[in-house]
Amino acid sequence: TAIPLPDGSVDLVVAFMSLHDMDDPASAIAETARVLEPGGRLCAAIVHPLNRPAEHLTDYFAHQYVSETVERDGLSMTFEAIDRPMEDYTRALEQAGFVIEALREPRPTPAAVESAPELTPAVSTPFFLHLRCRR
Repeated sequence: TAIPLPDGSVDLVVAFMSLHDMDDPASAIAETARVLEPGGRLCAAIVHPLNRPAEHLTDYFAHQYVSETVERDGLSMTFEAIDRPMEDYTRALEQAGFVIEALREPRPTPAAVESAPELTPAVSTPFFLHLRCRR
């Protein structure tokens, strides 16, 4: 929320898999707008707001904290995030003066599912949300 760059000094900011982990993504989005030149773009990828534990979908609009431990190839990592409704992100973008140019909910290809069967649920329910926004 305090990027050490002058106002309007960059033409692109990328927020990859980070906004959903922040306590205050709206402030980060506002700071992004500050450092972008007019017409500059923000490209962001977040965990899709529908990609959350089923019990969190009973109150979609509530902010719900998530802690998930994933084990793969002998490694264990714990991921912590905050489930928020999509409107939290779009309202922050709007308030910071952004216009959404593109919104994508990527799906795995059949070849991707064949090589990584754990992606099968993403064929029918989005895992991620990708946004391209212009200031």
